Amino acid sequence: MFVRWKNRTLAKRHGAVPAERSLYAVVVKNQRIEGRTKQKVVKYLAHISERCLMDPQHQTNFWQRADQALSEIEMTPEQRMEIEEKLLAVVARPSQSAPSTIVFDPTGSTTASESPARRYRTKSLDRAIVPAMIVEP
Repeated sequence: MFVRWKNRTLAKRHGAVPAERSLYAVVVKNQRIEGRTKQKVVKYLAHISERCLMDPQHQTNFWQRADQALSEIEMTPEQRMEIEEKLLAVVARPSQSAPSTIVFDPTGSTTASESPARRYRTKSLDRAIVPAMIVEP
């Protein structure tokens, strides 16, 4: 079993900006059917909008849904840990003690210890694109 990320464009009628995408994670397993390997969806885990990837509230909602769905699947602890690592590569798990703080860095410099997926994102500030770095307390 492994995680597969899928995405879909959100409909404009739900207040989505044009071409806004939603990411959703599913657990799939490979099956051989008539000599060919097919992926079968085992369980839908959770979804999150691309523009909400850095929002701690949306991250919390994503992980609550994902944890509940993972607890309903029969798997070994090693399999669950692998799946959670794949989810963490895209959606950070917010810390339980304190929320993350976004710090604006006009130089755009980053440190090597930061995760590439969470290194920075751009924010519009007075019509200038300024990278925002995530700082864990």
